[in-house]
Amino acid sequence: MRNAWDRVVKLIGYDNAEKIREEFKDEEIRVPVKPPKTVIVPLIKDELKTGRYEEIAKKYNLSIDTVRRYEKWQVFKDKIVSPTGRVYPLLA
Repeated sequence: MRNAWDRVVKLIGYDNAEKIREEFKDEEIRVPVKPPKTVIVPLIKDELKTGRYEEIAKKYNLSIDTVRRYEKWQVFKDKIVSPTGRVYPLLA
């Protein structure tokens, strides 16, 4: 655990790490292997306006096929909707 926290401090700096530690001190945080759809889909949709599939896939460590698939999703103010109609609420 200590090594992980040292890496967090190196990545984002001591002040930001302390803010995070203070905010989440009573909670257990699990770091996902892949970013959640509710986070990554809106980011990809925004970047597709100016970027290329290859650049976006590399930036977010995704395949080009995944980027193309996420392009078909619909993003609304409070939710995202998959092509199959499944609704994912966005966190405020």
